[in-house]
Amino acid sequence: MTTEVTSEQFDNKGKSLGSVQLSAKCENGVYYMDMKNYMNQQSMESYKDMEMTLEGGNLEIPANLKAGDMLKNGDMKMSFSSGGMTVMNMTIAISNRKVEAVENLTTPAGTFECYKITYDIATKMMINVKGKGAEWYCKDVGMVKSESYSADGKLMGSTVLASVKK
Repeated sequence: MTTEVTSEQFDNKGKSLGSVQLSAKCENGVYYMDMKNYMNQQSMESYKDMEMTLEGGNLEIPANLKAGDMLKNGDMKMSFSSGGMTVMNMTIAISNRKVEAVENLTTPAGTFECYKITYDIATKMMINVKGKGAEWYCKDVGMVKSESYSADGKLMGSTVLASVKK
């Protein structure tokens, strides 16, 4: 089964910053999340007219999770080119993925029993940027909430499930 998700980002004042189509799939009891979901869509807008080459790119979430589980790391390598010339290379590495807890989470879309997964993220473009993240997943729904943090623990951004349409 493959799921297509429309994600829209808003600033602090509720103004839309744009939307993006994301995909995820479930195959043989494993949920695969496309790592392109971890890219900052605003910064990627400047590369929209370039050719993109992608290697890697899926994070796995097994069907049978429990608090304390360590999950597989993931990485993705991207290259942007224009006129046959490479303009930029970018890597994203997600490591130390751990199922921290099972929590009930209430959002505008309802209340969900979720697995909280934490991780470290390192992005290398022109500079190296490290951070941390937390995501809450519900079986049969997918990601319900996410939070991203700077390396020193400052909340940088968050997402929350607003509605579910089948």
